[in-house]
Amino acid sequence: MAKGKRVFFATLSFMMVGLTSIFAIDSGKNIPIYAYPNNDAATYYSSAESLTGFELLSELRAINNNKLKYRVGYDSMPGSFSRTDPGNSSGQVTSFYSGKSASYSGNMNREHVWPASRTVGGRGNDPLEDDIHMVRPTLKSENSTRGNSFFAEGGQGGSNNIPWDPANFGVDSYRGDSARIIFYCVVADSELSLVDKDSDYSTNHTMGKLSDLLKWNLEYPVLERERTRNEVTESLQGNRNPFIDHPEYACSIWGNANSTTRSICETYTVKATAIELESSELTLNLKETHQMTYTITPSNATASIIWESTYENIATIDYNGVITPLKAGDTTIVASIEGTDLYATCKVHVVDSSTPAPTAPSGCGGNIVTTSTLLMTISLLGIGIIYIKKIVRRKDEK
Repeated sequence: MAKGKRVFFATLSFMMVGLTSIFAIDSGKNIPIYAYPNNDAATYYSSAESLTGFELLSELRAINNNKLKYRVGYDSMPGSFSRTDPGNSSGQVTSFYSGKSASYSGNMNREHVWPASRTVGGRGNDPLEDDIHMVRPTLKSENSTRGNSFFAEGGQGGSNNIPWDPANFGVDSYRGDSARIIFYCVVADSELSLVDKDSDYSTNHTMGKLSDLLKWNLEYPVLERERTRNEVTESLQGNRNPFIDHPEYACSIWGNANSTTRSICETYTVKATAIELESSELTLNLKETHQMTYTITPSNATASIIWESTYENIATIDYNGVITPLKAGDTTIVASIEGTDLYATCKVHVVDSSTPAPTAPSGCGGNIVTTSTLLMTISLLGIGIIYIKKIVRRKDEK
């Protein structure tokens, strides 16, 4: 009896494995690390292609005005910071400049990366103050050290005439974040401008130091925290920070301001040595689009990517790397770095899952599903029944 029970339960275990493999549902989703939440990756910057200088700045302003649907609002920002600036634990927030994690309540306040006193409307009256692209959560003990100073490398801040360095709390990479936020502010408000000096009258509505900001933008590449913040902010406001998506825009707009800025943009523009796609092979459903991601070596290289599909009747790819399948078949996606012979490829299989799979001929009980897993389960079920009968028969015999 004991042996019969063990065999019976083992049979049930195998049966459960078989049934699980038949009815299991794959809940995993192929979600890109960075995606445009408004599904506008193909069009967001399309009107800015090939533009440079003031024309590029003007077009970015037009794009921003068109995309901006809503500003989070200065008073409402604390409720969104856990999404835009998530901390190490649930509900915590990351402090700008130091990267420390803490709960917002009682520990933090709001840092105007572009000081309120240097905006046109001033504190409490300027729309930029309601824009979560510009305002960041900061520990109270750290916020007051900067004042409304300009940004400049090595600056200690604390007054109008002394610049401040975003790396003063030990995290140098916040120089890059700060530069790209300042660039964004000039796009968001056409009455703001940049100057290449350590300080200026607040009534001029300027910020600097331009040459250091351009240098930091190139020295410190865009990090995941910035990309994540850009995605969340677009979902909240409808608009993006273009210098997170395209850091090269900064030198294109302000690189010719003077001999120093020209030298910086030439010296710190790192050339790419390799490009690698997320995968060498990919399968897509006919109805799904996919955002291709890539890696440039070195990570701080400046590069313009050209996307191509060898069979555009199978699938197309736009200038942002979004694949759109058109019909079942195979094509190859090619990502090349403009001006070089560097490229990477990915073979894409487009399948049409809406087409029903062929079925076996009908039998007396209806369609026979001829999957090996089901057949194994039926066989094991039969074995289980046989053992049950043997157990019952042995019991009767006793």
